[in-house]
Amino acid sequence: MFGLLFSGCIQTPQNGEDANKPLVVDQNQPVVSVGNDKPLSTGSDDPEDTNAVGGDRTEEGCLVGAGFSYNEEIGACVRNWEFTEESDINAARTAVNFVGKTYGLAVDGDFFERLRCIGCYELTLVDAEYNFYPIVIDNWVPSYKQTVAEDANHEITVEFNSDTNELTFTMVLLAPRSCDSFELVNKRVLESNPTQVVIEMESVAPKMVCAEVITPRNFEGTIKLGEKPGVVSVKIDGKIVASTTEIN
Repeated sequence: MFGLLFSGCIQTPQNGEDANKPLVVDQNQPVVSVGNDKPLSTGSDDPEDTNAVGGDRTEEGCLVGAGFSYNEEIGACVRNWEFTEESDINAARTAVNFVGKTYGLAVDGDFFERLRCIGCYELTLVDAEYNFYPIVIDNWVPSYKQTVAEDANHEITVEFNSDTNELTFTMVLLAPRSCDSFELVNKRVLESNPTQVVIEMESVAPKMVCAEVITPRNFEGTIKLGEKPGVVSVKIDGKIVASTTEIN
């Protein structure tokens, strides 16, 4: 049942200056996807057990059968035994205030994770209509969780100086997490007609927990060439992610 419910919509922000902005990235900006691949827990080991997610709701919309009750301090439905630490309560309240209170809004402890920095959490909220809200809190600042899509809009601009025969490049590459980056591996000039340049990068992903927030990384450099190239491409981990023929 939850697999079907989860195919529903991810809601847009309900409060603040972003209230009227849908959670869609401008076509001229990096393409991102928003979502969470885990349904909230039902209180049953059997994912097909519909009784686990049904039953009576409180006046605030909390599912009694799943152990949820309304918590005034957090402002949402929770299992109170899952939120006893003041910092966790503050994180849950921060996410609820960011999303905006809706009927049956719940914070599930099974989808609540502390990250290795002060005021850093990942959690997912869900309301009575089974709209899911994946949230990242970084230094107590909440935002909707975003991940880099396969066709993410990495950018490269290049300029060729015919006096020095140097190609200058500037790149903006999108890291999937706040602690991730990239490393320059090689700059290759292919013997072709016209000349092609390939800038090879590798992902650098530290083995640590950090916020899954798309983070732009800027790179620049120069390449000595005998002539103006026709194409300049960027590879990350062996895959071409950006290319341009617009060479000034």
